[in-house]
Amino acid sequence: MDAELREFWQTKVGSPRREIFLNLGTLPAAPKNAPSRLLLLIGRQIEVRVLGDELWLGEQLWVRSGQLGAEVCCVPEGAPTEAWALIFTELHRAGGWLPLHASVIAAGQRAVALTGVSGAGKSTAALRLYTAGRQVIAEDRAFWHAASGEIRGLDTHLRVYDDSLKQFAPDLLSSAGAWDRDAHGKLRMPIQIGAPHRTQLIQLLLLSVRREELSAPERVRALWETTGVPLTTTAREQVQRGIARLLPLLAPCSLSRKEVVSTAGELLSPIPMPEN
Repeated sequence: MDAELREFWQTKVGSPRREIFLNLGTLPAAPKNAPSRLLLLIGRQIEVRVLGDELWLGEQLWVRSGQLGAEVCCVPEGAPTEAWALIFTELHRAGGWLPLHASVIAAGQRAVALTGVSGAGKSTAALRLYTAGRQVIAEDRAFWHAASGEIRGLDTHLRVYDDSLKQFAPDLLSSAGAWDRDAHGKLRMPIQIGAPHRTQLIQLLLLSVRREELSAPERVRALWETTGVPLTTTAREQVQRGIARLLPLLAPCSLSRKEVVSTAGELLSPIPMPEN
């Protein structure tokens, strides 16, 4: 549990402080009228019950979330990492932080997020921008605060294939021997944790096979696919408001792998100062 807490909460942010109370013990009983569903979490099926702002994950975790605080109870035997990840994500949503399945690249206090389906090329694009001197603050797990525009990354590593490293970052090959690998055999390249204080998201780019103009329904669908579906009432309300604020930041067209690197680089280039 300590590892999960550090992974999801160690990054400091400037938003209003929230109090989260964690307890070990017997879970509150779920009301009979609480709707039930099965969720597949990384190959593991877990029964989920939701009623208002209360959420039960199987017989192991319970949470009551709110905008300014939350209560969490876990049975003494513990709970799977995937269940904790779902709980923490839902708590972030309730506090106004939208999870983004995106790579995030920063320069100073400005950031660009790259989203798309798994395999779209987010990690490779992040690697190429890293070699160009940009800071990678997230590979695919970031949170965006809708009220302030601040963005934070949770990833401590960028996962890359050996071939990608040889092609786009050969200077790093000498360091790769000290890196470990994930379950799929990808190299885990250490990156700087967190981001400069008050890093602002200035643009969200959607990776696709080719450049295509996005219709209004496609833009909304892309954002929901990026942030995921909230479960509790407060989280749902916060995400709906957040989607409305995030929509203007989504580029009007999807971009190919080749285009997204140059576009992100241009967006993060220094802003020219007006002449006197």
